[in-house]
Amino acid sequence: RKAGVLSAIFLFLFYNYASLENVIRKILPFARYWHILPTVLLLFVVFAWWFTAKAPKPVVEISQMLVPILFSGLVVINIITAIPGGIQKMNVRADSPDELQTDEAVLKEESSTGNQPNIYLLIFDEYASFHQLEEYYGYDNKDFRDFLTEHNFVVSDESRNEYPVTNIVLTNMLNLEYVVDSGTPVAEQEMLRETPYLYTFLKEKGYSINGVGDTTWLGIPKEDSAEKETTSIEGYTLETLFLQKSMMYPLANGNSASERVQMEKYLVEMDHMVQVPNTSQFTLSYVKSPHQPFLFDEHGGNVSASEWHNWDRLENYLGQLKYITTLIEDAVDNIMKDDPNSVVIICSDHGARGGGNVDFPIEEKARILMACYTQ
Repeated sequence: RKAGVLSAIFLFLFYNYASLENVIRKILPFARYWHILPTVLLLFVVFAWWFTAKAPKPVVEISQMLVPILFSGLVVINIITAIPGGIQKMNVRADSPDELQTDEAVLKEESSTGNQPNIYLLIFDEYASFHQLEEYYGYDNKDFRDFLTEHNFVVSDESRNEYPVTNIVLTNMLNLEYVVDSGTPVAEQEMLRETPYLYTFLKEKGYSINGVGDTTWLGIPKEDSAEKETTSIEGYTLETLFLQKSMMYPLANGNSASERVQMEKYLVEMDHMVQVPNTSQFTLSYVKSPHQPFLFDEHGGNVSASEWHNWDRLENYLGQLKYITTLIEDAVDNIMKDDPNSVVIICSDHGARGGGNVDFPIEEKARILMACYTQ
């Protein structure tokens, strides 16, 4: 029984260690992971010895009663909260209206190459507005504004989205109206992104649909894309979410190394997305950057793993934004050179949301980058 109590306490420490470390580091700013973890483990060993050999019998009996009750309660709460979501997901799939199902054969027949101008929609996750960058980062993104203006883009300073969450914003954008909100089940959001109204409308007008970057979850599968794991709003898998709070949290940061490789691939795709002019091509490019993790400095170099999720150092986000901006300019130059008679929309889904000790008013999170070009 004592072993069971100690095992439960250790599991609690193991999976909530990062929060404990944050508290300790606020008191002792100089402390680091390799200082704190051994100390915590040593203290647990001392406690385990005291609990098994020296603890008074009433303390042991109370612990044997309370710890199982506490953990059982946590399990029950998680099960209860998970069941409705599972039921909703099954119901949405089963009850989805027939009119939302797209007949691919019909759409392919209707989608014939014409002489309409190509359309490029470039979405950059969490790219802050000009106002937010100047007001909160002290950075004037004037060079980028001048670049867009010189290329005859109309730049909007007043554009906003209704909710600073990517899944919701892009689901609504691709359906051309407010079809979901924060209360909409995830499964319903996924269904509305699989065959959104925008794609159907464009196909009916003779456009072909192309995806550049991470567009599988936006209803444009990539030939080389594998089935993706379910992720949180921040893009973390269930495995990463567990690791982030545990004693093994450095491994969670290590997952970002492979993400950098994938991101570099998406950025190369963006640089080569120009279509043959006037061939009725709609190209959606989605890049999850300058959204964290902060993998690139302003020159495209590596960022220390300890900084990948650190909002407190403002240069982490700003450096990645500056690098992404240079790639946006390269992509625009390619389009203007090889497909000038096109429509180009460059936008973000929301502004910088911040994290750690950095936070922004909801108004700033809702402000977005928005620039449009057409002949």
